[in-house]
Amino acid sequence: NAVSAADNIQYPWIVSDGDTLMIGKKRSRTKLKSSSPHAVSGGELWPFANGMKVIFKQQPSPSKEFSFSMLINGGFSTVKDLAIGEGAFFSDMLWLYDIAGMSGYNFQKVLNANNVNLKSSVTLSDMRLYGSAPSDKFLLVIKALTSVANDRALNTAAFESYKRLEKPQRAVLDSLMYPGYR
Repeated sequence: NAVSAADNIQYPWIVSDGDTLMIGKKRSRTKLKSSSPHAVSGGELWPFANGMKVIFKQQPSPSKEFSFSMLINGGFSTVKDLAIGEGAFFSDMLWLYDIAGMSGYNFQKVLNANNVNLKSSVTLSDMRLYGSAPSDKFLLVIKALTSVANDRALNTAAFESYKRLEKPQRAVLDSLMYPGYR
């Protein structure tokens, strides 16, 4: 049997904006060790058996939305051989990963279609994932944060594209900030 060229074409899976089935597929559970008042925030501290700590605080929200934040210790100051100024680009790097089997761009599209606003920030000392979502999307947010933490792989093509787009922008900014490229 001869195989035609058309039979060898791979069709990419097109992500539907509302399709959340891939998010949070890898599951792991951990037990809640205790619950105690958190003096600083006025909320409750929930330490889990895996070392994760959650601070929960109920706040009135007329829009039926909630805010969330996840902080992971170890920012760009822990990266070896980092050139001066490169730390400024670390907040963009998360979206250059494939997350939950889809590109970071499509992952963001799916979250946005579900009114989940997820942002990232990398500082000298930590990485933060934060945002807001409708109350009925709480489980999706938990699954999304779990996917970002456990189900991601670097997309080298996305990184190469980012570098190509970033280089001319850096040149323009450099010329504005340092006339004559001093």
